[in-house]
Amino acid sequence: MLEKEKSNNNNKRRLEERSKSLEQFFIQKTSEYPELDSSDLLKKFEDQNKQCCFCKTQLECPKLDITLKKGENRYHINYNQPSLDRIDNFNKLHSIDNINITCWMCNYMRGSSGIELFQMIIDILIGKGDTLDLSNMDFRQTLIASYNNDGKRWNVPPEIVRKQITADNITSLKCPISDFPLFLGKEDRHLLYPSYDRIINNDSEGNKLNHNIHNIQLVASFMNLARNSINTLNDFKVIFNAKFPNRTKNIKVIYPVDYKWVLKGKNVMTENRFKEEQEKEKVKKREKMKKHILDKILKKEKQKNMFSPFNKLKKNVKYPHKKLREKFQKIVSQVIRDLRNLKSIKEWQNKHNSIPGYKQVSREELNLYEILSKLKAKKIYNTLLKNISGCVVKQQKDINNELWKSQWLRVFKKESMTKDLLNWIRTQRKHWEKNKLSKEQILQCEKIPGWWWTEIHQGYNRNKGWFESNPKKLPNKTKHSTEYNWFYKIRKMYIADNLSHFEINLVKNISIFELWLTNGKPLSKKDEFYKEFDNKYKYN
Repeated sequence: MLEKEKSNNNNKRRLEERSKSLEQFFIQKTSEYPELDSSDLLKKFEDQNKQCCFCKTQLECPKLDITLKKGENRYHINYNQPSLDRIDNFNKLHSIDNINITCWMCNYMRGSSGIELFQMIIDILIGKGDTLDLSNMDFRQTLIASYNNDGKRWNVPPEIVRKQITADNITSLKCPISDFPLFLGKEDRHLLYPSYDRIINNDSEGNKLNHNIHNIQLVASFMNLARNSINTLNDFKVIFNAKFPNRTKNIKVIYPVDYKWVLKGKNVMTENRFKEEQEKEKVKKREKMKKHILDKILKKEKQKNMFSPFNKLKKNVKYPHKKLREKFQKIVSQVIRDLRNLKSIKEWQNKHNSIPGYKQVSREELNLYEILSKLKAKKIYNTLLKNISGCVVKQQKDINNELWKSQWLRVFKKESMTKDLLNWIRTQRKHWEKNKLSKEQILQCEKIPGWWWTEIHQGYNRNKGWFESNPKKLPNKTKHSTEYNWFYKIRKMYIADNLSHFEINLVKNISIFELWLTNGKPLSKKDEFYKEFDNKYKYN
């Protein structure tokens, strides 16, 4: 309990520090993401004029609110606080080259989507553009009333979906809050996909309300994300209108040429019918593949003038390696695409005399930057990437591993404990608690003299010598006060169920602790077996 209180006090202190200084906010972020350096973060923040890189809003210190109700967080007062948004969401690292400093709302609003569509949306929201070009985007030509675009079931009954989304209104559906069109994008979690948002999230007591017909509104997916935990839709409208007062309201939308339904007069398919259609498509593809392979065999046989044996073979031909062949074809196609992308990156380098970067100079550069990150991750193209002038082949993950090893070596050699080394030690303990360290890193840390993971572990390292010398003796309160206090503490925590699995296994190495467990676990003089246990094992 004392440890929890201490942790809560530390969290409160950190929140108070953040609320007074944006610099403190970024310094604390480096302990959360060890791959970042606070000086690099602050420089990037200054380069952005202390604004959100998307909506250009002036970023603010996080505000504290001690009057939070059940189910609320501080988002409704802190949507303009700084946030670290990854440029390439496939790259899980928050490296300085893979982040933008944004406001909290823009980070939530973008979700896991790509930069290109989100940038178009932002340009319209800040009044910089008036055209939404969807002409090159893939879309769903059928809609299953039971499922949304994440492959999960809608929170509302299918009959409501069928009634509100029809073939007649598919190009006129609009989000009532933002005036953006609702678009059936094929990409998972598409920002413009129809989404049912509750009008009120929680009642006055903080209990979650359901998605019933009287408590839902059809909005664009990115608006549902932007609202986050703001309780009422009206409150969110006020905040959204104040944040984007100059947004374009008459948006010009360019839809794909063939944006229409495949089934005539039937805009929504049932779940069973959808599965039937999918099965038909699979059968057609299999037949087409068989015919294609047979034609190839026929062509080869024709060249060899072996028609008669082939005619007998044709009726019973089988394809035992079909899956393997399909997999090989996919790999070859991907390699061809990768080589084309490499060529595009090289052409960019020759034209601009630099490697594509994360800064938003143009959408083309951002796309090439994301492609370059993926090629580096595959590692098989390292030799080709080295031939591109100025291209660093080493991945951020490898750089972070090298940095980790160098920090470990400094701690192992017992160099003077600077602030960055103390932060590194704290970070390793946090990562250990959350199972974020690899087995190799755990073993390396435990090689450091005097290393401990928890306070109980630290006490075990300090006191185990005495308990090994006196295996079946209780420490005397007067003569061995340190050992006595620590032993009393672990017994008290064990009874209160506050010891972790790791700590329990650790203290079970102490023989007197094992004897205490088997003798009724007496702790105070009021306990039944206390006198008997104390007389039997007390230190003389």
